[in-house]
Amino acid sequence: NGQLILSEDNINKNQLPRGGVIVSLGSTPGLGFAPLVGAAVTAVVSGGAIQSVGLGSTDIHGSGYRGASVSIGITEFGGSPGSGADVSAVVGAGGTLIFTVNSGGSGYTNPIVSIPAPSYENLEVVGVSRRGLGATTETGKGLLLTLDVGSASTTGIGSTLFEVKDFKISRPGYSFRPGDKFKPVGLVTDKGLASPLADFELEVLDTFSDSFSSWSFGELDFIDPISDLQDGSRKRFPLYYEGELLSFELGSDPELDLNAVLLIFINGVIQEPGSHYQFSGGTSFKFETAPKPEDNVSVFFYRGTAF
Repeated sequence: NGQLILSEDNINKNQLPRGGVIVSLGSTPGLGFAPLVGAAVTAVVSGGAIQSVGLGSTDIHGSGYRGASVSIGITEFGGSPGSGADVSAVVGAGGTLIFTVNSGGSGYTNPIVSIPAPSYENLEVVGVSRRGLGATTETGKGLLLTLDVGSASTTGIGSTLFEVKDFKISRPGYSFRPGDKFKPVGLVTDKGLASPLADFELEVLDTFSDSFSSWSFGELDFIDPISDLQDGSRKRFPLYYEGELLSFELGSDPELDLNAVLLIFINGVIQEPGSHYQFSGGTSFKFETAPKPEDNVSVFFYRGTAF
């Protein structure tokens, strides 16, 4: 359909040379992040309706949940016909959950509160710095990270906190540069801190780019059209450029092939010099076969490269 394919999910689909694919990374573990703990809470029922959720003394409100809210499901243990309950949860400090009963429903005897587990999977990244730019949010594109948070390996201050123990790239991305520093978006701060004691950061040590080379053979100029001279029998045509007659001379180099100075197309098909036409210099060239009046003839001459 003529549209350029640019895929963040799979760089191999891109219709461009792959550039800035990360080969190796360095990292600092950071300190002061919320561990991943799934919430496990109970519901209090009165008269078949759910009155409260998460107020039990043994309830666990979780840690490391991300976003503004988390979807909550209510099912009934043992197949009781309870229905109509609506419970929501918002994310508080340290990724803990705060529950609200919006509707208690009816017919419940032993409801089960279903809560998804928190995760640090497929986190996007934001730039920290880039060589030549300094501090900047600019970095490569499309990278996703999955992190493993565990107890800090330090002693003393911060020894009870959590750091990033391991990470993996779940989507490689592209357009990174050696020296790029970036960090994940969505890593939750420990509930006892206003901000992490140290950010988890990664630095690009090496990147891969597809080999891509190009060359420039110089500039071409378009000779004035010869359509008004094409009669089906004429073979020789003058070389005019912007209304002025051109003259090509061999000069002092006897090895120069003036045939190669012209580039001629008939109906989009390139013509072979020395075979389909002859040009040895001067102000005109000659076709071996006369072009028809309706043929689309385009003639260019080679100007070379300006330095």
